[in-house]
Amino acid sequence: MNRAGELAVILEDATPKAIVMEPQLYDESYALLADDVPRPTIVLTTSAATGLSEPYPIVLPADAARTIPGVETLEGLVAAHDGESVPDPDLAPGDAATIVFTSGTTGRPKGSVSDHRGVLAGASTGRIATTLPDGGVSLVMAPLFHITGLSVNCFATIMASGTLVLSYRFHPAIIAEMSEKYRPYVTAGAITAYIALMNEPSVRADQFTSYRTMISGGAPTPLGALRAFEERFGIVLRNGYGMTETSGIAIVCPLDSEPRVDADTGGIALGKAIEGFTITIVADDGKPAAAHAVGEIVMNSSALSCGYWLNEDATRASRCEYGLKSGDVGKMDEDGYIYIVDRKKDVIIAGGYKVWPREVEDVLYQHPAVREAAVVGVADDYRGETVKAVVSLRPGIQADPDEIREFCKDRLAAYKYPRIVEIIDELPKTVTGKVLRRELRDNA
Repeated sequence: MNRAGELAVILEDATPKAIVMEPQLYDESYALLADDVPRPTIVLTTSAATGLSEPYPIVLPADAARTIPGVETLEGLVAAHDGESVPDPDLAPGDAATIVFTSGTTGRPKGSVSDHRGVLAGASTGRIATTLPDGGVSLVMAPLFHITGLSVNCFATIMASGTLVLSYRFHPAIIAEMSEKYRPYVTAGAITAYIALMNEPSVRADQFTSYRTMISGGAPTPLGALRAFEERFGIVLRNGYGMTETSGIAIVCPLDSEPRVDADTGGIALGKAIEGFTITIVADDGKPAAAHAVGEIVMNSSALSCGYWLNEDATRASRCEYGLKSGDVGKMDEDGYIYIVDRKKDVIIAGGYKVWPREVEDVLYQHPAVREAAVVGVADDYRGETVKAVVSLRPGIQADPDEIREFCKDRLAAYKYPRIVEIIDELPKTVTGKVLRRELRDNA
């Protein structure tokens, strides 16, 4: 899905020796790279349709099976070495295993390095979080270049000797069809994907009866969306939280427990630390915060990334004595449940008051017309910053900015409600479903 400029960032940073890609990526991105971008020595293409007995034309390109003249295919390379033994790689637990690039929601993506020990730990926590049994079926709704799809679904399922159901590009009708056909035990994805399932008229509740658990991660889950999903499908979404830098999931809502709601903000608890993780809320003074006090979420585990590829400054900046700094502000109650308040970088200072976008978004999601919402701070001559809400509407339901603003005004303190409301068709997102607040701020 990367365009040429985005692909160039990764090639310049990681300088890989080989690249494997679909023919579409070759034509649309790789072939358009600038002359000074380093190219891998081994260039292979592979078709998304290879091995499929029932291709889904609704998500696959019409010419998915084509090849690029003069470029070797992965299938051809495998066939050429059929019957040969794989050489011993002579790897140790502390050797680098993966470089997964961060989403880049706040800036240039960084390559997060995990060693083999960390990958194994991430797979283990993924199994614990999903309670996936031996031989279980996992539907991979998140992309495999994202840590949720790669670790929580893929690596955890391999550890369970289970079956992976891959979805290529997300489409709600196809996810429902595959769920009905393959009877998965678990899936995990961004809340935006679950909202899309709710808004697809053809999707039925009986298509999801095999699921033991559905995990929502990647972005905070609004209470309104969780309740709406439960009403539509009879399934309570379980919050999960992790980062590329934690090699997978670190916090999850316990199975079969009712979602805990923060009395102060109305936000849902992320859950509790998974076995193997230590979570500390660190206050501004660098010391652990008291119960219910706000601070930065800091995580520690053997699953932690070794650091950022060729970026020692960023690696140092991401650590403190208690572990990996998440960049997220949160709090912990006396029972160990962790609540996210918001990203540290997203806090809005309006007239000297701190406004956390998450709290305003939770109210916006309670409006019956709002499908998706994002809140950002925009420059204001009088207040320094003011609160702006950008929303998209549910199909067939109308609302105007004044109505939405008044709805929030009735439910929020005067300094918190959005003075500006903009209605657009679709919120800009990363390919993993995270809303690009940076783009909304830039376009304000």
